[in-house]
Amino acid sequence: KRISKMSYKAENGDDFERAWIMLAEIYIYGGKFDLAEDLCRKTLTFNKSCGKAYEFMGVVKEKEQAYADAAENYEKAWRLANCKNPSVGYRLAFNYLKAKRYVEAIT
Repeated sequence: KRISKMSYKAENGDDFERAWIMLAEIYIYGGKFDLAEDLCRKTLTFNKSCGKAYEFMGVVKEKEQAYADAAENYEKAWRLANCKNPSVGYRLAFNYLKAKRYVEAIT
């Protein structure tokens, strides 16, 4: 928890990002979606190419039943994974289906 309050230092950037992502995962499993979303946003401000942060943002939005927003985040994670992560692909298609974007769900 202390890591979320520390100021970002560029020389330890990878460690900060990894810690924020791990803490966000703990918050998601604990049902604290607002705290997890804040940590993911914090990670994305310093590293726009963090696929795991987009994936966790998708999980948070999916739990809040904002399927269009979840699909948008999963799509970013899917592209960053070069369309090779099956779990992200499944969640992307599922949220397309829930958001009534049927054509995207099957392509």
